[in-house]
Amino acid sequence: MSVDAAASGELAVGGMTAAEVGGLAHHCGVRLHALSDVRVSLEQAYMDLTARSVEYATGSTEQGGLR
Repeated sequence: MSVDAAASGELAVGGMTAAEVGGLAHHCGVRLHALSDVRVSLEQAYMDLTARSVEYATGSTEQGGLR
């Protein structure tokens, strides 16, 4: 399970369903005002995983040719 807090006061919980989070909150006496499942598309998941592996180039190499 992972929990990330946003500046808006929202919490993003990973590794649990909305029903599990709601049950845990109820058990702990925490009042929730809204609870929803958010699913990331396969494309977005891929982009998130590969975001740091993108290599940028200026369009030319040291030898004067184009890449």
